[in-house]
Parts: sequence; structure tokens; C-alpha cells
Amino acid sequence: MKEYIQLPTKYNIFIIVIFVSIVIGAIVFFTRNYLSYKEELNSLIAKEINGHIVALKDENRGSYYIEIETLKETYKIHSLPIAWEIKEYNIQVGDSISKEANSKTMIFYKLKDGIYKECCKYKIYK
Repeated sequence: MKEYIQLPTKYNIFIIVIFVSIVIGAIVFFTRNYLSYKEELNSLIAKEINGHIVALKDENRGSYYIEIETLKETYKIHSLPIAWEIKEYNIQVGDSISKEANSKTMIFYKLKDGIYKECCKYKIYK
């Protein structure tokens, strides 16, 4: 017959407390990141943007960091899931972008023959 090693009750309680603390910490961390992402998207939707792309970096798994320079200021968008459009339409630094205030549609323009021509529209999903 096998004998089982039984931990004292105080060790069991300690392990349970650590496990619950890790789970609660993970929930708080991911909720905070999600709310930060939603706040950034809401801020982006509210703004009117007309400018050109000065930085474009693949952050991870199709989310891009985009820096847009306008006449007034520089906008930084940290986590925009736009990988398919960037690859399909060859969007790169120097291309132009336009978005009306309170609109969920961003229009990208490419420079062809000295004129910016519309190349694609991107709908922002919340």
C-alpha cells in the first residue's frame, strides 16, 4: 500500500492564497490593457486626422504602431490591427492618411505620378 505525503494545513492555505493572488493579478492586468486599448480607439475615432505616415512598425501578430504627422501635431496609434491592409495595398512610410472626426473609416492614399490617389479604406472595429 502506498503512503501519501500530506502537507500541513497552513501550507495548503498558503498555496491557495498564492494561486488566487496570481489569478486576480492576471485578471486586473488584462482588464487594464483591454480598457487602455479601447480608450485609445475611442480617442482615435473622435479625432480628425489628415497627414502622412512617418513611422510604421509591426508590434505583434498583425497589430501595427503607426505614427501620423499632421500640420498641428503627431498622432501615435499603438495597437491597430491593420496587417492585412498594409501587406495587400503595400502601405508604407510616406503614404497619406485621412480620417474625419467621429468616423470609423480611415482612408489611405499612395503617391502615384505626383498625385495622391486613394488606395484603400480601413474600418476601425471596436
